[in-house]
Amino acid sequence: MCGTWESLWIGYRRSRYIAMFAMTIRKAKTADLPAIAVFDSAALNLKERIDALKSAIVQGRCWVYADAGQPPRGYAILQHDFFDYPFIKLVYVRVSAAG
Repeated sequence: MCGTWESLWIGYRRSRYIAMFAMTIRKAKTADLPAIAVFDSAALNLKERIDALKSAIVQGRCWVYADAGQPPRGYAILQHDFFDYPFIKLVYVRVSAAG
């Protein structure tokens, strides 16, 4: 019985890793903004947040992760204020994607 449980656990872990690596991290496009606003409640309520997102996308500082062909599940905004090194300013993940 233990061998069966153990093989199921290893299979589960492998499937989790495969699913994790099936995601794509890419620079955000302006077309991603409506999908981001759906899960970022601050973007829905604050014009400043939408403006900051638009600016980061246009400047190439916003990155999203998503399953292939699906809307973004999360995003990160980078800044280069720390001696011109990239620094993650904001990370936001859809609640349903936070595991």
